Amino acid sequence: MAELPINPNGKKQGLPYSIIVCIILAAVLLFSVIFNCMYLRVYIVGSSMNDTFTGAVAQNVRGGDFIYVHRFIKPERGDVVVVQTEDKIIIKRVIGIEGDTVELVRGQLYLNGNLTEEPYVLPENNDPDDEVNTFAPVRVPDDCVFCMGDNRNNSYDSRGEYGCISVDSIIGIAAEWSLVFKDAVTSFNTFFEFTLPEWFK
Repeated sequence: MAELPINPNGKKQGLPYSIIVCIILAAVLLFSVIFNCMYLRVYIVGSSMNDTFTGAVAQNVRGGDFIYVHRFIKPERGDVVVVQTEDKIIIKRVIGIEGDTVELVRGQLYLNGNLTEEPYVLPENNDPDDEVNTFAPVRVPDDCVFCMGDNRNNSYDSRGEYGCISVDSIIGIAAEWSLVFKDAVTSFNTFFEFTLPEWFK
């Protein structure tokens, strides 16, 4: 079996420091490429997903949550999705998938005729007397989803101008780990985005 070169002190030499550094940098670069292929970082702007997320008042203003969305997962009921509309990106929750019938009666969700609990919607964000929180049954077409914001009092979604949303327009679905560790994800990305100088990024 071949032996490593012997140094003057009679001890076997390991890998040179420069090679170790190169291996570490290559591993970090590979991880970064794979991670960025799988996930997209999203900054929350606006109040339509309160209180699930805190949204900033504008894209370039500190104060919003950061999340990561998975690019390659089929949306299911309850998923938080990022959607590319004609003029902007919106973040909503999937309420119904193709074939479902969705109805809202004074803020109460009926899915396929069954009253459905929504723990992510707070009472103060779901005024039963607001006309936007009541609408007639809608059947979700094939290859579409019905989406609403968790802040039902202040969300432009499938109840209005967007209607049922094509699955093809969904950019990604919020990764579960990103939601569980939302505070840590937000703290790290806020520091990186709003504190470090531009030349570092």
